[in-house]
Amino acid sequence: MAIEKQVHDDGAFAVARVFEVVTAEEIIDFQFWLINAFNSGTLQKNYRLLIDARDVEIIQVDEKDIYRLSQINTVYGRQRGKLRTAIAVDSGPGRQLAQLHKTLSKSIGIEVEIFEMREHACTWLGIDPMAGTAGMDDDQLSAS
Repeated sequence: MAIEKQVHDDGAFAVARVFEVVTAEEIIDFQFWLINAFNSGTLQKNYRLLIDARDVEIIQVDEKDIYRLSQINTVYGRQRGKLRTAIAVDSGPGRQLAQLHKTLSKSIGIEVEIFEMREHACTWLGIDPMAGTAGMDDDQLSAS
């Protein structure tokens, strides 16, 4: 799986690290993981989300997948409250998907910002920059 996820601060925020080859099915599974974590009380209402996608090499998503992702976001996303998502992504393949996510999320009140540096994304969210770094090597941490 190319998505690692963690919940911190009693469900106040979640961190997802997306890397290597990412498929639409993995992104959809991640969306449903977030929904289930919220519905079970693992994530609090108005939780914050950091997506670190700086190490994505390939995204295998086509037009029908984009429609499905947007449908999940708009149908299931409304009950989570005012959600803030920061996406740390470089100029690689994850950048276009991050921009699309930002555009689609705006219509349902999910605030999304895109950053090149993980540290800036954490600052915007008001979370510890070291949160969710377990399993990252020194090169990945220094790229923050």
